[in-house]
Amino acid sequence: MLGKIPLYQQLIEELVKYISDEKLLPGDQIITEPEISRKYGVSRATVRQAIQELVNAGVLVKLHGKGTFIAEPKVKMNVTTFGSFSTMAKEQGFHPSTKILCFQEIMEPTDKVRKRLLLGAGESVIYLNRLRYLDGNPALIEKTYLPQRLFPHFDLLKVEKSGLYNFFKECGIESLKGSERFTACIPTEEEKKALEILDSDPCIRVRRIMNDREMPVEYTVCIFKNKTLQFESEIEVK
Repeated sequence: MLGKIPLYQQLIEELVKYISDEKLLPGDQIITEPEISRKYGVSRATVRQAIQELVNAGVLVKLHGKGTFIAEPKVKMNVTTFGSFSTMAKEQGFHPSTKILCFQEIMEPTDKVRKRLLLGAGESVIYLNRLRYLDGNPALIEKTYLPQRLFPHFDLLKVEKSGLYNFFKECGIESLKGSERFTACIPTEEEKKALEILDSDPCIRVRRIMNDREMPVEYTVCIFKNKTLQFESEIEVK
């Protein structure tokens, strides 16, 4: 490996080519540092620098005592603003897709759902449970509750085609503001199976309430795979 380009940068290009040639997928392990050193004729220090750069770029992830693996794709989410998952994913070069796990009207929602949506006695909700994918890999489960009285003609096909918030606009709901709460959680067995994660893998639970003119119109609980989400925010010291 010769030339004016630093060795570690040349090695980065070679490793990216190796990942592509071997058709490695998220979760696959790459060859060890000694093997990389021998394969490309560079020092261990150069190997470590190249790998660290790829870790910083989100291409690789190092697991202590196990090795180096292809990282899961991550969506960057700004915690101070909000947009649809599909839109954010597409803007960052991902290919999002969705699988409907459940779609039904719940005549007797739980007390928690009633409280979040300020439902009156006897009011029902529309329940939409979706599994969201990034580049074909399960990324999060999204469980959404909507007051049925606001959406008497809820159109699932339109929601799948153009997104929930565009459908809200068609229904005259445009002044959306809300809040989100982020907590670590242990997923249920059903959630682990859907997200294809191990028992030891933690998740992030996001509870979201969206309001239209201070009236709740949506209550959503998202379960994110920890490996697919990266939170970002801008701060100012005053």
